[in-house]
Amino acid sequence: MVNIFRGKRMMPVCSWLKDQKVLTPEGSLEVFAREYRKYLQMFLLAEPREKTLQEAYDCLVRLMSEDIAEAGIILEIHNSALQDILNIRFDNEKVEWIYIKRANEFLAQAMVAMDVFVLALREDVRKDQLTQLANRLYLRQELTRLLASSREEGYPISVVMVDIDDFKVVNDVYGHDEGDRVLVALAQIMQESLREGDFVARWGGEEFVLILPKANYEKVRIPLERLRKEVWEKVKLPNGESVTLSMGVVVFPEEKVQSAEELVKLADLAMYEAKRRGKNCVVFYSEVKGGSEV
Repeated sequence: MVNIFRGKRMMPVCSWLKDQKVLTPEGSLEVFAREYRKYLQMFLLAEPREKTLQEAYDCLVRLMSEDIAEAGIILEIHNSALQDILNIRFDNEKVEWIYIKRANEFLAQAMVAMDVFVLALREDVRKDQLTQLANRLYLRQELTRLLASSREEGYPISVVMVDIDDFKVVNDVYGHDEGDRVLVALAQIMQESLREGDFVARWGGEEFVLILPKANYEKVRIPLERLRKEVWEKVKLPNGESVTLSMGVVVFPEEKVQSAEELVKLADLAMYEAKRRGKNCVVFYSEVKGGSEV
């Protein structure tokens, strides 16, 4: 293995990242490096290690991006963080540092294998296996990206929480196979009816989330009513009854939120108001926000 550190003194993580000019505008590599160091320190110096490792895994997977998913970058972050945590100088001749370097080389080899594995599974990891739509993880990444773009370029984004009405009854009366058929049929209709550039994901269970860039409260109403009507006409249960949808809509930046999670929460509140109003309708958060808080 080529030693990428030979002949140079290691430097703090953020300094190295800036020198390499690999920081994205949002600073995702810097954030990843900071969180990596935090969890590495916790894992080395604190208990319980198993819980820390699981928390670190969840956090780093969420922060992972194409700019970071390279063995060399992660190895540099790892070594720089380890040096900082243990206060080790690169030219220190302690035996412990030699063993750390050897362990790092092994880590790099394992990460090369991991890269191959991750690339092969990347699409599957982002997809809901039943509907083949994007899953919640991919949705959060995409919505975060679109929010940053919206702030920079000044266009609105509509986020819609879609819930199948009385879906539990479908599963209880007709079985889960019929429930799965309804989910797949709805996913297909949503994909076909939305504009190019719109984004649809399965949030979980019978809930889906739509992202419609450059659509405000006025512009989003027409495609959503069209979607609601199309599902009512095309998706039927074995007894001939139509499947209906309740939808809640929130628009950024008209609603002043700071994160993708807050935006989805407001869309969810509007969707529950649609349920309260009798289901099979579209409700905008602007209509109900007086009684709700993020």
